[in-house]
Amino acid sequence: MLLEDFVRLICIFQSPLLDVKIDYVFSVYNFKQTGYIELSEITALLRTSIIHTGEDSDPNDTLSDLINLVLNVTDANQDGVISLDEFRAFVKHDILCIQLFGTVLPNERILEKFTKLMKLQQPHAIKERGDDDDDDDDDDDDDDDDDDDDDDDDDDDDDDDDDCGGGGGSGEGEEGKKKKKKEEKKKKKKNNNNNNNNKMMMRMMMTIMMMMMMMMMMMMMMKKRAF
Repeated sequence: MLLEDFVRLICIFQSPLLDVKIDYVFSVYNFKQTGYIELSEITALLRTSIIHTGEDSDPNDTLSDLINLVLNVTDANQDGVISLDEFRAFVKHDILCIQLFGTVLPNERILEKFTKLMKLQQPHAIKERGDDDDDDDDDDDDDDDDDDDDDDDDDDDDDDDDDCGGGGGSGEGEEGKKKKKKEEKKKKKKNNNNNNNNKMMMRMMMTIMMMMMMMMMMMMMMKKRAF
C-alpha cells in the first residue's frame, strides 16, 4: 500500500494540472475527510503559525482574528466552512495561496531534479543509450577492420624487411596498448555515470519518502489537536 501511495504522490507532484494539486492539498487540509475544511481543522492548521512573543496580546485572540480573516476571503457563502469549490476559486485567484494553511507540496527544485532522473531511467532513454553503444561498437569494429588492414600491411612490410635483413613489431604492440587503454577509459567512464545516476536516484527517493513521512506526521498531529 505504501508503494501505491508513493506512486500516486509522484503522479500528483509531477502533474502540470493545477486542479490536481488543488484537490490533493485540499484533501490534506480536510483531514477529517468531510468534504469541507471545518472550523476545527482551520484552527488546528493555523495554530502553528501563531508565535507568542510574551507581550500583552493573547495568542488565542490573535488566532481568532486570523481565522476570521481567512474565512472572510475564502468562505464565499459565509457558512463557516470552506468547500472544495471555494478553495479552488480562491487559489485560482491567487496561486500563491495554494498552501495557505501549511506546506504540502515539495520544493520546485527537488521536483526538477527528480524529473531529470526519471527521464534518465525511462526505457526509451535506455534504448537510445543502447543504440549509442551499438554505434560505438560498430565504430570499434570499423576500427578493428582498419587495424587488421594495417596489420596486414605491416606484416607485408615486415616480410619485406626480413627479406632485406631487417624486422620488428614494436609499433604494432604500442598501438594495441593505446587501444586497450582507450577501451578501459570508456568502460570506467560509463560505470561512473551509471553509479552517479543511481546515487542521485536513491537520494531523491529518500527525500520524497521523508516528505511523505513528515506529511503523515503533520496530519496525525492536526487530528489530535482537532479532537
